[in-house]
Amino acid sequence: MTEDNLTAKTKIIHSNKVAGYLLMSGCKLISIKPNLKNPLFNVYIFINNEKLQKNLSEYMQWSKDVVFLNKQHLINQFNNKTEESKI
Repeated sequence: MTEDNLTAKTKIIHSNKVAGYLLMSGCKLISIKPNLKNPLFNVYIFINNEKLQKNLSEYMQWSKDVVFLNKQHLINQFNNKTEESKI
């Protein structure tokens, strides 16, 4: 088996939050390995299939939406403070 085939069949996840989300979504975990660069964290190896790709896309979109909403909230707070200081 070549390295390309192996990477096409598996997906490496470094984030504990993303791995937890994928596990709760029913994606199949192959293995958990220690992260050699940072031993305080783990590397999660999942089977790469359509379900995993769909769940990753949903998680990334949700993450972008949350960041956008937080940014908008901060902008609104800043604008309200500057309007109050003008009065």
